[in-house]
Amino acid sequence: MAAAPVLPRQYPLDLVLLAALHPAVAQMLSLYWTDETVEPGDAYDYLILADQGGLSGWLRIPADGVDLRLVDPEGTLGHTRRFLPAGDYTRVDTRVLRKADGTGFFVVPEGFAEGERFEEGEYRLKLIYRRDNRAADPTSQILSEAGDSSPESVTIDVP
Repeated sequence: MAAAPVLPRQYPLDLVLLAALHPAVAQMLSLYWTDETVEPGDAYDYLILADQGGLSGWLRIPADGVDLRLVDPEGTLGHTRRFLPAGDYTRVDTRVLRKADGTGFFVVPEGFAEGERFEEGEYRLKLIYRRDNRAADPTSQILSEAGDSSPESVTIDVP
């Protein structure tokens, strides 16, 4: 008898980066850059690699923040992004409205009134995806990945 197929481990950030293949999503995430030096008909490959201390695939931002700059081989600046230190963020109470099918969500300030908006600025979203949500909804389905049903956390900085 053949072994049951196993879904490889996936992280929420992987899904965000996959969605960033769409230019509009990449722009929302500040990951969009147009290479204006390309020649029509030529093929180009781009690679972004983060490796700190042999931890391939894990990018750790220093506690005091960091500036990210993407430059082309000639030194032309293509994209800049400042990642703020954790202490620079102030807690904002919010509500998350989830689509019924679970494919999207909308974040609003707690107790918001019609027409109210977030103040302009940098925000850090810390999200927890509960694969086993029976504590809040006893009838909810238990999801697992390779047998793991523990909560998954992700942090997304929104410029």
